[in-house]
Order: sequence, then C-alpha cells, then structure tokens
Amino acid sequence: MNTEGKNITKEFSLGAQRAFEIVQKENPDLIILQSRSPSCGIKQIYDGTFSGKKITGHGLFAAFCINAGYKVLDIEDIDEYVSANEVEVPH
Repeated sequence: MNTEGKNITKEFSLGAQRAFEIVQKENPDLIILQSRSPSCGIKQIYDGTFSGKKITGHGLFAAFCINAGYKVLDIEDIDEYVSANEVEVPH
C-alpha cells in the first residue's frame, strides 16, 4: 500500500522485476543496496505500514538478486567490506 492506501503491489513487483532484468544483463560482481528498503533491504525491511516498524527479511528486488546468486551488500556494511577486502575506494 502507498501512503494513500492504494494497493501498488503490481507496480512494485514490476519495478523490482525490471531492475532485476538490468542486473541480469549487466551481471555485476557486487550489488550495493539500501538498508531496510522494501525493495532493497537485505537484513531487515520496513513492514509497509509507514510506522517505522521493521521486520526481518529481504526486500523484493534484493530477494531476486540473492536467490539468483548475486553478491549483495547492505550500504551500511560498505566500510567493513572495503576494509575486509582491501578495496580501494576512489575519491
């Protein structure tokens, strides 16, 4: 539901599917996703009530990526990932 109470499941699902089609075409090594997003959350997502309540689980787009075997990273974990993998970040 959106903030006006309209069911937007169809549009939401279509957007996630189209974004995933781009992933399949580009075949990235790593996908960095927004924390807690109903689309992109990896560890937790907002429950959709616009109350700020979070639930454990993956967002729809994140689930597509994870289930297909792509490596995904929560944006909040990027510093830890960079340090652990000795990745150089351009300035």
